Amino acid sequence: METKLAKKILALRSKNYTYQRIAETLGCSKGTISYYCGLNQKSRTLKRNQIYKNNHIIHKKIHKFMSIKKSDSSKTFKPREKTLHKKLTSKIRKFGEYKPMFNAKDLLKKIGDNPICYLTGEPIDLNDSKSYHLDHIVPKSRGGDNSLDNCGLASREANLSKTYMTYDEYVTLCRKVIDHHDKTIARTGNAPVSSG
Repeated sequence: METKLAKKILALRSKNYTYQRIAETLGCSKGTISYYCGLNQKSRTLKRNQIYKNNHIIHKKIHKFMSIKKSDSSKTFKPREKTLHKKLTSKIRKFGEYKPMFNAKDLLKKIGDNPICYLTGEPIDLNDSKSYHLDHIVPKSRGGDNSLDNCGLASREANLSKTYMTYDEYVTLCRKVIDHHDKTIARTGNAPVSSG
């Protein structure tokens, strides 16, 4: 559905007005004029905006992934150490020594066109930023780093259940849970009832 402004722009353009002359006549920007007059400009703009939105979400996730400290929680820092840590971090960033190990383009290339949780295999919608995390496959507290190789796309639930475990430890735990419940179902014919 075209707006009144769009109709005016297109009418003037059909009279061979230049973008500059249309801008002066209607008091709008050349970008607005281009949006309505350019070939497939609307669809190209929408596509560009979607790519920007996806990249923006990914950039925020990468920043959070990179900023996770080596300790399991900030509670292990004493107040003085916490202040010192903040000062050192800000100095490192100020002098350019802090550099992310990868960017959104690298991560999107690793994830591919059909992103899935590396733990469960469930599809992930990158537009729904609350539904997934970037996980340290080997947790920082266990010697893992912030490299792309150590970054896994995981559903929120799977990542929260994995916590500080390595991938192998997590898979072993999941197998134990499944084996236990398979035995319970085989014995009783019913799934266990939670007591909560």
